[in-house]
Amino acid sequence: MRRSSRNRIYPTGDSARAFLTSSPRFTGCRIVAYERATDGGQIGMPDETHRRVTISSPFGKRPSA
Repeated sequence: MRRSSRNRIYPTGDSARAFLTSSPRFTGCRIVAYERATDGGQIGMPDETHRRVTISSPFGKRPSA
C-alpha cells in the first residue's frame, strides 16, 4: 500500500515565487511538477487559472526498513 500525504497552500501570485525559492532551501524539498496555467475551477475559482506546483519533501517520511 502506498501512502500519500497532501498538504495544500494557496499563496498569492506575488508571494508564490518567494515561497518556491525559499521552501527548498529550508525544507530540502524539491519541485517534481510545475504547471503554469491550470483550471481554477478545481479550487473553486471558475473562469480563472492558477499555477499548480507539486513538491516532494523529506519531512514526515518514514525511513526505509
